[in-house]
Amino acid sequence: RQQAGRLRLVQVASFVEKKGQEDTIRAFAKALPDCPGAALTLAGDGDARRLELQRLARRLGIEAQITFRDFVPYDQLRSFLTEYDVFIHPSRTASDQDSEGGIPTILFEAMAAGLPVISTRHCDIPQLVLHGLNGFLAPEYDPEALSAFIRTVYQMPEADMRAFRQAARRQVVENYDIAGVGRDLELIYRGLVG
Repeated sequence: RQQAGRLRLVQVASFVEKKGQEDTIRAFAKALPDCPGAALTLAGDGDARRLELQRLARRLGIEAQITFRDFVPYDQLRSFLTEYDVFIHPSRTASDQDSEGGIPTILFEAMAAGLPVISTRHCDIPQLVLHGLNGFLAPEYDPEALSAFIRTVYQMPEADMRAFRQAARRQVVENYDIAGVGRDLELIYRGLVG
């Protein structure tokens, strides 16, 4: 549960360019003066890139507000996510053209745990994250827009945050539940077979 004057942001992803942690850090640094008490946790693997990101946080003077931790094992992920208010994941097309290619699985997990998402209009993410309903979508490579959304959720009244949380969970349960998707596929296949 979000407390007034505090916002706990989290991103769980391998430390690779397409996951956009650099944009996360830059956006967080821009928002922090307007969001006292905010904190960011970045969990992932990839030691060389982690060191680059830690250096960036240090250069921006925000290393005290960012926690870096190892990747979270899947069996611990749900309980880990409940410690946070908002999931941030600004996916982007990397310099070598690597991209998500779909919806990152972690977004399903975060929203199923009731976390609104701040992300980007990248690949299929807008099919899951509905801007202004269960999260916010910025253009790729736009820390300024991401920082505006961090400020928005920081200032959001509790009732509005509760509605975003419920909408995030509902989106996954109603549209991406494995049993429901399986039934839908079965109907499609039966229709094709005749």
